[in-house]
Amino acid sequence: MASDSTLSSPPRRCAACGQETLGSRCTNAWCNRADRGWSVVYSTGTYEGELRRAIVGYKYRGQRDRARSLSALLAGYLDEHATWFEEYDALTPMPAYLGPGARRSWDPVGRLVAELAERVGDSWAVRPALVEKVGETAPMRGQTQWQRARYAECGLRPVLRAGACEVGGARILVVDDVFTEGSTLREVARVLRRAGAEEVAGLVLARPALGIAGGRRSAGWAHGERRRGPA
Repeated sequence: MASDSTLSSPPRRCAACGQETLGSRCTNAWCNRADRGWSVVYSTGTYEGELRRAIVGYKYRGQRDRARSLSALLAGYLDEHATWFEEYDALTPMPAYLGPGARRSWDPVGRLVAELAERVGDSWAVRPALVEKVGETAPMRGQTQWQRARYAECGLRPVLRAGACEVGGARILVVDDVFTEGSTLREVARVLRRAGAEEVAGLVLARPALGIAGGRRSAGWAHGERRRGPA
């Protein structure tokens, strides 16, 4: 019979994406690969409940004023866990395309980061265009991990360019709304790493509640220490 200490032990969490794992390996394939390009992804919560409703309303239902509350959530997270982020040099948004043929007429993440920049002031260097997207790509919603990885490599990679700012030796946090599995972040990290960045990590509002432990869904992630990614 299991001891009380065994029954009450905390669930294992992936050191890269933070979701609960049932074994030693994360169900997210990228987290188990050294060539993923990004080190870790920090998330304020899971993509469910009120947080999910807020993100969906902001991106798809015209509730653009939610940028204020969502940026406040990110700013609060950065402040609450300041020691995790001491070695990072800059924040930059996941790039979006707004030119001819664009699917959207506005940039939700770019606006979110602009609001965030006002909140964090001089405590963070916010760089809005470290990576630029020069063409439109198809949405990846509903695709499998393999399909997303393949499309990111063949469809997204050709339209990403390094921006004009110097990133040599820098540790960069790429801000996004939702982390799905990391294929998009991998391509952005690839551009930044090739431009000389030392490390690329993600900072997102939410990640999917993928992990199952003890019959319940994962509920958020907190780092206990800084974790380094691939060299």
